[in-house]
Amino acid sequence: MRNFMGYDRRWLDDPHSGDHVGRSVWALGEILATAWVPAVVGPSERLLDAIVRTIPANASLRTGAYTALGLAHLDPDRLDLVARSVLQRALENLAAAYTSHARAGWLWFEDRLTYDNARLPHALITGGVALGRQELTQTGLAALRWLGDESGLSEGTLRLTGHGGRARREPAPGEGDEQPLDASAFVEAELAAFAVTGDPEHGLRAQSAFDWFLGRNRLQRPLYDFATGGCSDGLGGAATNDNEGAESTLAFHRAALLLDIAGLPAVLRVGGRQAVTA
Repeated sequence: MRNFMGYDRRWLDDPHSGDHVGRSVWALGEILATAWVPAVVGPSERLLDAIVRTIPANASLRTGAYTALGLAHLDPDRLDLVARSVLQRALENLAAAYTSHARAGWLWFEDRLTYDNARLPHALITGGVALGRQELTQTGLAALRWLGDESGLSEGTLRLTGHGGRARREPAPGEGDEQPLDASAFVEAELAAFAVTGDPEHGLRAQSAFDWFLGRNRLQRPLYDFATGGCSDGLGGAATNDNEGAESTLAFHRAALLLDIAGLPAVLRVGGRQAVTA
C-alpha cells in the first residue's frame, strides 16, 4: 500500500509495507466488528483478506501491534486460518521482544521509547484475550503499568515521552514535544485493561490520560480547541503547537468517544485520593 500523497493527488511513494498497512488492518477489523450492511461488509472482508496476506513475518513491532488490534476485534468465524496465524505471529513477536529487552527498571519491548508507545501493550492485552493466551495479556498489563508509571499516571498527571524519544538510561520524559497520538493510545490501552481486569484504577488512568488534552498536563494548557473542535499538534517546552492537524484532532475525538462508550463508573475524590464507585 502507498502512504504519502501530495496536494495535487499524486502518490509520492511506491507501495510498501509499514505502519500504514497495520493501521489499515486495524481499521477494517473495527469496521467488521460492528458493520452489518452487506455493501460495507463484503468489500471490507475482501480488502482485509488481501492485506493480511501481505504482512511480512519481520514486520516492525508497531506494524504488528496495529495489525493485531484489528484482527483481535474480529468474531471467531471471521478470523480464518491465515488471519489467526498473522495475529498469533504479531503477538509472539511482541512477547519475544519484551523477553529480550525487559529488565528491572525497564519493562519494555525495545531499548528506546519512541511513538505511539501504549499500542504495544494494548495489542498484547486485547490479542491475548482473543486467542485465550492469558500469559500474553499479563505481559501487556505489566508493560502498560510500567509505561504509565514512567509517564506520570501513578501521580494522576500524564507526561508523555517527547517525540525525540527516550533511551533506556535517559531520564523521563525524553526530548521533544508531547503528542496527542500518544495520549489517545494511553486512553484506549487503559480502557482495554479496565475491560479485561475490572480494576477501577485502569479507569482512573484512562481518564487522567484524556485530561491531558483538556489542560491537566505539564503546562496546564488545553490542547483541544473548544472553538474549532480541533486539537493542537503537540505540547512543546513552553507552549502548544498552533497547528491542528487531522491526526491530532482524530486522536482526541477517538479518545473522547471511547471514554463515552466505556461508561466508566463515577469518579470521586475521597480524602484527597481518587476512588471509583459504581
